[in-house]
Amino acid sequence: ECDIPSTSEDDTFVSGTPLGHDDSGAWLESEDKTAHYKICGREGCGEELDYGTHDGTSNMTTLAKCSACGKEHGKYQVTVSYLNTNNWEKVYAYAWTAKSHLVDWPGVEIQKGTNFYDYHIESETSLEGLKVIFSNGSGSQTADLVISEGYAVFYGNSNIGYNFKDEN
Repeated sequence: ECDIPSTSEDDTFVSGTPLGHDDSGAWLESEDKTAHYKICGREGCGEELDYGTHDGTSNMTTLAKCSACGKEHGKYQVTVSYLNTNNWEKVYAYAWTAKSHLVDWPGVEIQKGTNFYDYHIESETSLEGLKVIFSNGSGSQTADLVISEGYAVFYGNSNIGYNFKDEN
């Protein structure tokens, strides 16, 4: 093994002094795509090295990029919040981009958090050009709300919102 001193001159390293693992190979990704590792390149070893969880944060148009292995990972994401000044009994969120409808009309029912109805959107494809309509599911709705980036809050039937740029 790479980290055990040898007592034989026939081994692949100097007798008594282990060479250590060879981690010069390419990064590999775990089956669930949440972590990275390397395999020791020394013949006969094969030990997993430098195992770690991917880090970084995705936003609407950029995937997270791991600081260790450089791999882009995760899903595109954004949270859009709605202040229900219309006092709708239920609030639904319908979302789409120019490339895809993310949910069927009238959208998904969203639950109220502390103050707002928060709709967290994740997608395999970029959310560039994202639009959202909030509705009561049976006729009353907002205008088409354009979500530019980061975290957005909308209220009432207004198409006026506040976007808070994602600082990541």
